[in-house]
Amino acid sequence: MLHALAKRRIVAIALLLGVSMPVSAQSSAPAESAAPVPPPQPKLLDPPERVPAPGGEVVFALDQDKQAYDQFHFSFVRRAGDFIYFSGRVAGIRAGSPYDIETYKSSVRRLFRFLGDELHAVGADYKDIVMIHSFHAFRNGNDGPENKRAQFQAFSAVKDEFMQPPYPAWTAVGVDAILVDGALTEADFVAYAPQEHSKPKRGR
Repeated sequence: MLHALAKRRIVAIALLLGVSMPVSAQSSAPAESAAPVPPPQPKLLDPPERVPAPGGEVVFALDQDKQAYDQFHFSFVRRAGDFIYFSGRVAGIRAGSPYDIETYKSSVRRLFRFLGDELHAVGADYKDIVMIHSFHAFRNGNDGPENKRAQFQAFSAVKDEFMQPPYPAWTAVGVDAILVDGALTEADFVAYAPQEHSKPKRGR
């Protein structure tokens, strides 16, 4: 009973974080009889919703941000003074999608677009990111998305599509697995954006 409850909870977290679960994690039915479950598309909240907090506020830029706050009791975006903290989002390969680097890069772009939505909700931009922490699951030595060099280079290339010099600080860590099944990478961010200069921006 507890195992089934934990599995449902991880599936819910995966959907909120934007990764489809492998069929084996979604259902006990044989893989060939189950269709892939695409992640729900987040909706921008316009205007963003806000919850006052000591030293700043919690900001909901997307409907899924509020769902995560209500269900799992954490904030995707929290301002503390002039710093803004962004909880980790994951990148992986959806069940039924080609298991290759280009598919992985598309998922990383999705991660950075969500980050952009959240930055704009607090009046900041990619240039305001001062710190990145990324966690990369490496499982074998082939040339696919689980290969250390290939995955890191792919993530770095996509990052540079969104972030220009001067670059933020960055710590990248190799791990055995990401909590969300099907995820290959998780990244969180810290931005510096003084409150008196930060005004929310609209849309993507």
